[in-house]
Amino acid sequence: MNRTRFPIRSLFLISIFLLFFPALLISQNSPGKRTQQATAKPEGIVVEEVGKDSAGEKAGIQVGDILIAWERAANPPSNPQAAKGKILSPFDLPEVEIEQAPRGEVTLSGVRNGKPIKTVLSADSWKLKARPQFSEQILSKYMEGRKAAEA
Repeated sequence: MNRTRFPIRSLFLISIFLLFFPALLISQNSPGKRTQQATAKPEGIVVEEVGKDSAGEKAGIQVGDILIAWERAANPPSNPQAAKGKILSPFDLPEVEIEQAPRGEVTLSGVRNGKPIKTVLSADSWKLKARPQFSEQILSKYMEGRKAAEA
């Protein structure tokens, strides 16, 4: 193998890598990473609708509540271990209702008007509709789309 070609080929590959994958070189503790984390949208989902006479209404969940996490206590003998998790997407809510509520009461944790809340839901139908949290700009577009869809 020609030794003079190897360094040139290596430099070429390294430059291609740096050109297309510069984000991989950013340290976890770099200022850019900290800024990105500080401006990241909060976790959780926003409740948009609470069905009349539903388990959600009986538990006191309100439109505008931000739901962040869920937990279910152990319920032996069929469910000897407790379970818990985060609510990261609106798809998580029906999954928790379908998978966990039949196993025992589910406690939802979240925020209402900037204050922490916890509410306990039974296995009855929750009838909750939620959406992701959006920035103000995206929220206005989302609301325009909803109005157009409802018209």
